[in-house]
Amino acid sequence: MSSPKEREEKVTEEEEILLKRLDETTLEDLRTLNSVLFPVRYADSFYRDCAAAGTCTALSYVSNDGGKSFDELAGAIAVRLERHPKRLDKARMYIMTLGVYAPHRSRGIGSRLLAHSLNEASEDENIVDAYLHVQTNNEEAIKFYCDPGGKFAFEKGEVIEKYYKRIEPDSAVVLRLDMRKWTKREVEKVRRVEYRE
Repeated sequence: MSSPKEREEKVTEEEEILLKRLDETTLEDLRTLNSVLFPVRYADSFYRDCAAAGTCTALSYVSNDGGKSFDELAGAIAVRLERHPKRLDKARMYIMTLGVYAPHRSRGIGSRLLAHSLNEASEDENIVDAYLHVQTNNEEAIKFYCDPGGKFAFEKGEVIEKYYKRIEPDSAVVLRLDMRKWTKREVEKVRRVEYRE
């Protein structure tokens, strides 16, 4: 029988993942993940916006056969690119959802998805920031994005009351990352599907 420390190390061990963009072959996987993880039914326009963001939106697959095939969806980050409201010649990346199925959590998949997406956005000099809304009581998510000693160092912005419908609390805090503060980094244990434009 393994000790608690050995079990913890096993659970938190990063596994290799394959990143794919959102397209007709991965659309149903993202729809299913969102329906399981989030209390919202997303319209078709949500998925069109995610697909239009290119490789900034990514789905993470794991292998159950030693790396021969990566056919089990583990998580995804879904973003949209939008015109910056104050700098009309610039854009921003809105993180709509970032989720990982429970059996794959604590393995760095969410961190790698976010790092990948920020790396992709940083390749475009027109994208000046990334932002998202987080429910004000979701301390775990706020720490994940905002921990100054952590990987991402988003900054807390304003609180928007009555942002959410049908969930309590209904307030959200805006988290932002100035892309000038993001340093592109190596994302380990990741394979990518190569796409030709």
